[in-house]
Amino acid sequence: MDWSAAVKTFGQYLKLDRGASQNTHESYLRDLRQYLAFTEAKKQDPAQPQSIELFLADLKLRGQKATSIHRKLSALRHFYKYCCLELNLDHDPLENIESPKLDKNLPSVLTRDQIDDLLASAQVPAANAKPALGAPTRNFAMILLLYASGLRVSELVSLKLRQLDLTAGAIRLTGKGSKERLVPLPHSVVQAVQNYIETTRASGHAGPENPGCEAASEIFLNSRGAKLTRQGFWKILKAVAEYAGIENLSPHTLRHSFATHLLENGLNLRSLQMLLGHSDVSTTQIYTHLSPERLKSVHRKYHPRGE
Repeated sequence: MDWSAAVKTFGQYLKLDRGASQNTHESYLRDLRQYLAFTEAKKQDPAQPQSIELFLADLKLRGQKATSIHRKLSALRHFYKYCCLELNLDHDPLENIESPKLDKNLPSVLTRDQIDDLLASAQVPAANAKPALGAPTRNFAMILLLYASGLRVSELVSLKLRQLDLTAGAIRLTGKGSKERLVPLPHSVVQAVQNYIETTRASGHAGPENPGCEAASEIFLNSRGAKLTRQGFWKILKAVAEYAGIENLSPHTLRHSFATHLLENGLNLRSLQMLLGHSDVSTTQIYTHLSPERLKSVHRKYHPRGE
């Protein structure tokens, strides 16, 4: 079999038939090409179980995290199922290979005070901050929006003006697997985003100066008027967090905090699943790590012998 051609057609299948996101599409193809390069270097048959076992062992020796190995194995599983169904491969080499067990670490969550500190730091003028944070109105709008809506960072930086309805206070999102969801925006978020659009963004390089610019439709732009990247947002968040005295903060921490704070205030799991855009409620259940105080209060309130 021409494995390179098989990977190419598999990529088309992921996009057209499965509706995979751009991130999933790129990471799966990258993992598959890494595996094929490994088998070629080791002179192994890519369709043999021992080749996959050697690849997994090599990943472990090089210190790859279990989550990374799990994703690569997932890419291989989907690929070989496709090959069996569509390309007449006569066996699935992963049939008897188990996925590595993942540690179920609880997601890190910010306190409400830390959220307040983070938002305050986002509004510090660049001239007064070390390191410089860039446009305060943009940074405040992005971080508040991320925390108040539970967006993924990829969804945040890809937001387009047409997805935003400030009058209704909502944004329409297309998440993983091309699934659409409507996310409500609190009034404070609407004000922050509108303030950014009408001030900082309006004076940038998109729009009248570059009407044909692809970034003209993106909400959040960098200092050059181009679409802000995930890496760009990560650097901004890191700088804001450093100024606020918060360590080890990632964009996903804000999503975790959004989910946890809603649950702690009584939101049911099904509603949270819809807000987060999870296809399976079991994914949402990781956020049920409520504080002992919250668990005690819920138990007292709902159990007939709770008092």
